[in-house]
Amino acid sequence: MRLLKNSRSVLSATDNAPRHNDEDTTCYSVSLLLEQGDGIHLQLMENHKIYTDIFHRNTFSGHLLFTV
Repeated sequence: MRLLKNSRSVLSATDNAPRHNDEDTTCYSVSLLLEQGDGIHLQLMENHKIYTDIFHRNTFSGHLLFTV
């Protein structure tokens, strides 16, 4: 998974062995200074998959810390 700001990669999180079906987890945190009109997107990298179970436990959250 890649986090993009205005189409530029800011952060990447991936398993080193994408062909294995082992259960893995990852967690990252980033603070970005955003201007009006900036875009934030999540992108699944080529040949990678997101796995879940019946509880659909994949999450992404964003928080406004303060305005400038």
